[in-house]
Parts: sequence; C-alpha cells; structure tokens
Amino acid sequence: MRLLTGIVFASLAVVFFVQPAIASDASELYSGRTYTLGSTGCFNGYGYHKKPTAINLGFWTEMGVYSNSHGTRLDRNNPIGGGYLPHERFAPASGNGLLLGNLQNPKFNMNQMGLFLEKKMDTRCGFDWGFKTQMMFGTDAYLTQSHEDFWLDHDWRSGDYYTSFSDLYVTTGYYNLGMKIGKFASPLSYEHAESPNNFFYSHSYGYLQSPDTHAGVLLDYQIRCPLAVFVGWTTGSDAGWANRFGDSAVLAGVRAKVWQGASLTYGMQYASVHGGAYNGHDRFSKMYDDNLADDEDLNAYYHSLVFSQNLGKWNYAAEWFLMKAGCFSDDLIAKRQNDDSYSRYGLSHYLTYKINCKWGVGFRGEWMRDNDRDADFYAMTLGTNWAPVQCLVVRPEIRYDWGRGTGVTPFNGGKNREQLSGGVSMLYKF
Repeated sequence: MRLLTGIVFASLAVVFFVQPAIASDASELYSGRTYTLGSTGCFNGYGYHKKPTAINLGFWTEMGVYSNSHGTRLDRNNPIGGGYLPHERFAPASGNGLLLGNLQNPKFNMNQMGLFLEKKMDTRCGFDWGFKTQMMFGTDAYLTQSHEDFWLDHDWRSGDYYTSFSDLYVTTGYYNLGMKIGKFASPLSYEHAESPNNFFYSHSYGYLQSPDTHAGVLLDYQIRCPLAVFVGWTTGSDAGWANRFGDSAVLAGVRAKVWQGASLTYGMQYASVHGGAYNGHDRFSKMYDDNLADDEDLNAYYHSLVFSQNLGKWNYAAEWFLMKAGCFSDDLIAKRQNDDSYSRYGLSHYLTYKINCKWGVGFRGEWMRDNDRDADFYAMTLGTNWAPVQCLVVRPEIRYDWGRGTGVTPFNGGKNREQLSGGVSMLYKF
C-alpha cells in the first residue's frame, strides 16, 4: 500500500509527453511500421523511426515495477487470471491477475530491451526495398515469441526473462504497391508490444486478445491519399515459418483519413487452426485460450475497428475488438459448456492531452465481454509520462479493474472481483 500511495501521488502530480509515445502516433497501424508508399506520404508513420531512406540502428530499454493493493504475488502452481500462454512452458498469469504485459511478480523487472536494424522502404520515386530485424529481451518478450508453431525463438527463456525475434522481414514495392515477407508485428491492435509505441505502461484487454505477430506475406496498396488497403496470407497468430500444424489465415484491412486529423482503420484475420503436439508439448492457441491436442481444430476470427482524432494538444482514440473461435471438435464443445463458439469483445477509449514538450496526461477506459465465463470486465487507467531529456521517459500510472458475473473473482488468487494497481517505468531510447 505504501508503494501504491506513492504511485497515486506521482500520477496526480506528474503528467506526460514524449513524441514517440503519444497516442496519435499509434493510429497508423500498418504502413508506419513498414514503409512509405506513393507520392503523397499520406500514411507516414511513427516519429520513433528516422528517415526512411537510411539504414538505422536503434535501441530502447524499459524497466519498472508494477504492484497491486492485495499484495498478491505470482503463484506458478496455481495461475489465476486467464491463460494466454502454454501453462507447462510459461508463467500464464502474474500476481497482478489479468494485467498481462506486466507479467512477472510485483517487483522491479527489466521489461524490455529492444535492438533493431532497419532500412525503411520509400516508393515515392518508384521501386525501393527495405528490411527490418528486431530482437527483444525481457519479461515482455514472451509476447512476440513464436509460441503457436514452436518456431525458432519459442523456447528462448532464462528464468523470468525471454528473448524473441519480434520482427524479421523484407519489403519491396513500386509506387503505391508494397509487399512484406517474413515475421512482423500485427496490424490489428491499437497498442503494440514495443514500449516506445505505447502511451501506457500496462496493456488494454483488447491488446491481450489480439495477435501479437504474424509470419507470411502481406500486400499494401494506397488507392489514393485518404484510402489504403492491405491483404495477405499468414501462418496465423503468434507463429513463425515452421507451421507445424498446417494453420492458414487471411489477414486484411482498410484504413482511411475521414477528415482533418481523423483516421479510421479496420483490420481482420480469419484463421484455420489445428491441434497437435511437438516435443511432448500440446499446441497452445491464444484464440482458444487453452491447449489443442490432435484432431482439436477450430476456425478463429478476430477484427478491430480503430478511430483516432487529433485536436492539437488533445488526441482521442477508440478501439472496438471482437475475437471469436468456433466449429470445435466434439471434445472441445464439451469443454466450452456445450457451446460451439467462444468469443470476447469490447471497447477501449484513449484520451491524451499534451501540456508542453515534456509533460502531458492520458486516460484509458475499457470494457470487455467474455462469453465463455459469462462475465464483463472493466478497467480505468490514469497514466502520465515525463520526458526530462529527449531519450528518457518516466511513466507512472494507476489502474482500477473490476469484474462482474457469477463466480468471477480474477484477482488476489481468485478471491476478489476488483483490484487497485499501479506502477512506474523508465523508458530509455537511443
């Protein structure tokens, strides 16, 4: 409680701003993370990256502490708060309950250390190419490992720390048409795994339902300045190129600038997911939130609709998401209370205010419906960033979560419906 009291006062006294982490940057869900298409530069991306024609080497690290009012610590033998990860290989929940993305025990952790080498493609003058190789290390790097097909980095772990290839792709394009091949970050969520592209220290419920990475081929076409589309084939969610179980997924979306300072992005994935085992481990599906053995197959659908409006110092964003998995085999139907579908959906709101070049404040409010548990989950987060120098950001936040539904007690080791939590991190970028 002393720690939380300090976080409360810090959150009320300190307000945020740093250019790479502002919410308005995160609205460019696809092209900004990949390349600049066409002559207009209509969808140029994150300020986090440098000039698109240069080969850039970048580094960031984030470390901090996150705790809760119950004083709950991680019980690896009795995980509470949802699966999301293979139980036998990973710690699937933290002492903070549902707050994955701050996975480990409520103590000081090195959350992320990222290193990337990148050439951003720029087709405004015709043909160009690019590439990106990015590695992550830390307690959060499990988010971008290739769990679902046991590819390459799936078991790179030492204690509570993981290592992953979060991006490993090449790009090529000509004027308004571009193509990306490899493993890349998902374009389906407003938030991202990398700390410099997020406003808050913790993650939303919507982000935790969405795919983190894909491996495959993705085409991007900018029809005209206000409108662009992307479509491709991948090996599904959070998988690499091994594709040991024969998954197949369509990834597609459209984004548009609807009026001055406003953008709207729709993205979806429809995947055929198959069960199986590798080296004695059953395959785990994040979309199903459990293991899938042989002959346990499903169709998984996910979509998101993101609206962002920039009003000078103010920025507002809203994300609607839906995750649905169905067409189970008979034993899976029995596991899901004789229902042939499993779904979660919800809405997240983001509001940020820039005070000056170093300070600002942000609020996130969210709701998620979990039909399998017949429950609703809510959260409110007040976050602040302070950038005393250009390369350093201090991000305190305080958060309140609560659940509603019969027998829904996701916090404090399965004893409480609600939880007050908070933390503070330091983000360094080079």
